[in-house]
Amino acid sequence: MSSNTKFFMRMDDVISGDFGSYQIKERMGKGTFGRVARCIDCLTNQSVAIKISQLKHYEVTKNEATILQWLSSLGQDKNVVKFITSFQHQDHYCLVMEHLDQSLYDFMKGRQFKPLHLLDICYITKQLLETFQELEKYKLVHGDLKLDNIMLVNHKVEPLKIKLIDFGFSTTVGSLDPGSVLQAIGYRAPEVSLGTKLDEAVDMWSLGCVMAFLFIGKNFFPEKCEYEMIRIITQIQGMPDVQQLQEGLFVNHFFKEIHGTYQLISPKDYMDTTRQPYAPCKNVSKNFTCLGDMSAYRPQQILEEEKEETGQFFIFLNEFLQVNPAKRITPGKALTHPFIKQMIAMQTTDSRIPIDSCLRSKHSSTTARENDTSKVTTGGPKTNHSHSEDEMKTRNKKIQERVPTGWANSNVGMESDHINQSGCSTELKSLPSQSKEHIACANQDQKLINYKA
Repeated sequence: MSSNTKFFMRMDDVISGDFGSYQIKERMGKGTFGRVARCIDCLTNQSVAIKISQLKHYEVTKNEATILQWLSSLGQDKNVVKFITSFQHQDHYCLVMEHLDQSLYDFMKGRQFKPLHLLDICYITKQLLETFQELEKYKLVHGDLKLDNIMLVNHKVEPLKIKLIDFGFSTTVGSLDPGSVLQAIGYRAPEVSLGTKLDEAVDMWSLGCVMAFLFIGKNFFPEKCEYEMIRIITQIQGMPDVQQLQEGLFVNHFFKEIHGTYQLISPKDYMDTTRQPYAPCKNVSKNFTCLGDMSAYRPQQILEEEKEETGQFFIFLNEFLQVNPAKRITPGKALTHPFIKQMIAMQTTDSRIPIDSCLRSKHSSTTARENDTSKVTTGGPKTNHSHSEDEMKTRNKKIQERVPTGWANSNVGMESDHINQSGCSTELKSLPSQSKEHIACANQDQKLINYKA
């Protein structure tokens, strides 16, 4: 049978492997290398998600199975989708995983891309930081972080509890060579585009892009044209360091050197050099000169009491969006950042209502949200200690009323279930490096993050 044979996904059909049979119940989505279906495990009657890929993409899917099985064998949840088994069906490779709710992108789409409250952004960020801190221990890079690959587990029961999926592009740091193609444009770290040394910092850049999306409800950097993405990055965050510009394999795709100074080339030169089309930036960031310009794109006016915490968010975000990966914040440092620590300090046991991000949750308190709907534009840590004691009590009370549901349970992990053996190697020493098939700043240190009220 040809490796290009299509698998016709019909409802109620049964697909079988060595360790079980599964009845197809729902088409859930389609990606670059396959389709995902919700199926019923015929033995347990439990819902599972099965990614079905053609054998021509076998290496990518097998790579994902290897990493997920290995991570599952560690016996810790760490906000990663749970691997169950894998098998070959007809001319397709099937990856069986736990069934999750919906992607973060679909969640945002369902709320008309209304930006999230800062507390909710921070809760999601904290979970992802815990995941990347775990991956960092094993020198693993996810390589494709975006809203589509962040899944809500069960939003009605655990609002904004997330898990990371799609490890098809994942590899070890040692397998990453300069010039490797990673990440979707718009979430792609500058060092990937420039062709310089790569490491775990690429995931932290993508996480910064996710945070920015959740803050303004739109993609922050252009996602259709790599030239425009680099142009906007330099416009907001400054030029890459000289060493990056001297060492990058693809620097000439975006910059030229004139008398010792690097300048951005023209769109025409970009098209002539790369043979890639040019698409002008239409994102809200096209006229931004600093991260603080994002504040103008919140749907409601930022309250006076929230201006300081919003400014602190921009400072935190800037740590993720450093053009030089050596200066970018690490997961461990981010988890101990004052912005995150202050959010954790706001956690209470009797007031855990998610802010406006959980409007569809039957388990949240409608009354508490209605009383707070005028204050949901931004939120976050308070660091100004010059207020009077009464003012601080009032502010703390208001903040506690806005703490998301998930905070109290953010450190609770899943119990380790038995993992079926699928023949996947649990060694991570020789994962394939990323190929083109997989996806066919010194100035910033002196640049103030101006917060425009």
